[in-house]
Amino acid sequence: MEIIPIYWIFLLRGHN
Repeated sequence: MEIIPIYWIFLLRGHN
């Protein structure tokens, strides 16, 4: 099972 939901992108975007 992969753990790459939209929430992951949010974390990467919010980190910037």
